[in-house]
Amino acid sequence: MAGLLLIRHAETAVSAAILSYEWGLTVDGRLQAKRFAHKLPIPPDRLYNSEEDKAVETGRILADQFGIRCQTIVGVQEHDRTGVPYYPSRADFEAKIADFFTNPDQLVFGRERATEAFSRFSRAVAALPQKKMTAVVSHGTVITLFICHHNPTLNPIEFWHKLTMPSAFYLDENYQLTHTVFI
Repeated sequence: MAGLLLIRHAETAVSAAILSYEWGLTVDGRLQAKRFAHKLPIPPDRLYNSEEDKAVETGRILADQFGIRCQTIVGVQEHDRTGVPYYPSRADFEAKIADFFTNPDQLVFGRERATEAFSRFSRAVAALPQKKMTAVVSHGTVITLFICHHNPTLNPIEFWHKLTMPSAFYLDENYQLTHTVFI
């Protein structure tokens, strides 16, 4: 079966002391990723992950469970939040995320517009082999941008709020959402 499986990384060890792309998984996150592999109705034939530590770690755990290799690729990382301070208030963080989705052509959160993050992510996904079930371990905002662009009846803010760590989204060859798996 050909298709694309987008997987959001498992639970992250958030720390204000380091940059978000360096965050790894919590102990529970590692266990979640291992259990999550068995919840996926169609296992991937190929598995890729972003360069961010949390995605690398999730990808390795899933690959071990599926008995396949995992490859790190460029372009599927989270939108560039370099220079963005840590938001201890969840409400403040969510307001910035909402602004990011509501104003995709404006630079409102980090160093990358939503339109730029979507284009980068789309190019990376388009370059992957699509003859089998291909999985990509990535991140919440870029997965949301990609899925909602190809499924325009979905509201990006609402979709993003429903994401769990981890979660998975099966897309057909036209990137239409066919199945979701939440932990």
